[in-house]
Amino acid sequence: MNEIVGYWPKELFTHLNKGASLVRFGGNTFTSPDGISPPMGNGHFPVISYFKSSHYVHVKVKNSNYQLVDIESRKARIYADSYQCYRLSYWGYFKSTGVSFSFGGPGGKCGI
Repeated sequence: MNEIVGYWPKELFTHLNKGASLVRFGGNTFTSPDGISPPMGNGHFPVISYFKSSHYVHVKVKNSNYQLVDIESRKARIYADSYQCYRLSYWGYFKSTGVSFSFGGPGGKCGI
């Protein structure tokens, strides 16, 4: 699929008219009143086989010259605040998938 996600019109976000210094990808879940957190993604922890967990492939950003470029692996930071319930795997760059990462988890009692 060749779909652009994350369009930010300059008329609405004037503070970004000179670009951004940071790009974040993420997700949130919210605990129900009974203390149970829902699954994230397809409910599976990330594994090397992309199709067994939720994933992004061919992730790119635009540089200051408006060219699409791959994310630099040395600048990527991984963060998951409830490892027993959710995980993230950054796979870096491969010719077949470009820059990619997988994420998800079953949820449950995830107190941090």
